[in-house]
Amino acid sequence: MHAFISHRSACEALRLASGEERRWPKEPRPLPKHGNCVSTQREFLKFCATTDLKDLGITSRPTDLIVPSSRDRSRGRQAAFHVWSRDLPANSLLWMRKSLLVSGPELAILQLCGSNVKLDALLDDFAESVRAETEIIASIGLDEKPVMEIPLNWERIRSLVAATVVACEFAGTYRLPVGKSGTNYDAAPLMSCHSLEAMARSMGSRSMERRAVRAAQLAFDHSKSPMETALALMLTLPVEMGGFGLPRPVLNKDLDVSQWRGHLSDRDVVCADMRWEDGGVALEYDSTTFHGGSNEAKRTNDAIRSNILTSLGYATYRVTPSVIASLQGTTVLAHQIAARLGVELESPDDIGLQRRTKLFTELMPKSTKQD
Repeated sequence: MHAFISHRSACEALRLASGEERRWPKEPRPLPKHGNCVSTQREFLKFCATTDLKDLGITSRPTDLIVPSSRDRSRGRQAAFHVWSRDLPANSLLWMRKSLLVSGPELAILQLCGSNVKLDALLDDFAESVRAETEIIASIGLDEKPVMEIPLNWERIRSLVAATVVACEFAGTYRLPVGKSGTNYDAAPLMSCHSLEAMARSMGSRSMERRAVRAAQLAFDHSKSPMETALALMLTLPVEMGGFGLPRPVLNKDLDVSQWRGHLSDRDVVCADMRWEDGGVALEYDSTTFHGGSNEAKRTNDAIRSNILTSLGYATYRVTPSVIASLQGTTVLAHQIAARLGVELESPDDIGLQRRTKLFTELMPKSTKQD
């Protein structure tokens, strides 16, 4: 009997994947029928008795699994079963053990994009926020109504951003911590934004696929850290999602400078963290992880690289955690880059300002801790 780990549990396992795991199936096909697919709490507990999921990085409970139908599916605290009645796309799962497969990076993100939102808690929080805001306005003698967004609207944006962040991770060269380990900054990409979009489009145009396509279009290949991901998204996500709407840069893309070697450069290639190729702007994020303490060699190399870019006409911005520790600081940076690019930032309305604050809270503080 095989177990098919999915959704967030698959993401946990993928953070320890090497990228060399065998993919399955070779052609689109349905999940195995009942009897060949772990589908009940009892079957899951029996499976766990012979397979240590913690060794694979799967630690959260309940563990997410996909099953072919709701028949015989049971509820419990150990496993959450998600019905997957359609064909599995070709090469969409990874073999992790003899009888265990996990959703590959593209399929896991698709599944995250199809997860349902639980409305009860959202609506309760919304009602409480409206009541509190109304009382504050009345207490200071104003005859106004609070500007409050319907919670489902933001939740749709938040969940899409969350899927996009995971897409950047799996298309990048870092993995978030698993268990007691720290962030891995030397991982091989498990997918690309193109492969995610291709798989989503191959499956149709339902809501899940459309959101996965959108996540692929918003995400970046080649991010090297959680902070690079967060900053790139904060700067470029559309204003209606809470971002600043800047043009998209390329991340960690080599620039051939061999023709200037020995004159303006001491090397053949330079690679900035972010680079706006048409705008002549580069950005370097100086993280505490790689630039703190006595890492003089790293600081020297980065300074040489910045000098080369500057000599070639690039306006090079250097960003430290303290520069973007607040929304105000990040706003100043966005305006500086926009001015250099010659673009005008769109001003958000009241709801847009609320979303920007929420997006900053969602993305940035978590990343500064990890970097």
